[in-house]
Amino acid sequence: MKTTFGEMVRHHRSRSGLTLRAAAGLAGLSPGYWSRIENDKASPGISAAISIAIALGIDPDTTIVAAGFEPVESLRVSAAISRLMESS
Repeated sequence: MKTTFGEMVRHHRSRSGLTLRAAAGLAGLSPGYWSRIENDKASPGISAAISIAIALGIDPDTTIVAAGFEPVESLRVSAAISRLMESS
C-alpha cells in the first residue's frame, strides 16, 4: 500500500520531534490546516508543500511530487528556489 502525503508529513514531523503546532508555525500554516493535511482531509498547493518541506527539513522536490504535482512542476519550482537563493 502506498503511503499518503499526510502519512509522509506525519512521519517526518514525528521523526523531527516537532509538535503539530510547532511544525505548522514554522511553515506559516494554521495548525488546523496542517492537521487536515496529515489526516488526508486537505491537499496542499505547491507553496504549502514547499513550506512543509522547509519546516520539516526535507527536500522540497519530495513533498511536491508526493503532493501529486508533476515532476516537471517540481523542476520549475526547484529552479525558481535556486534563483532566489542565488540572489540572496
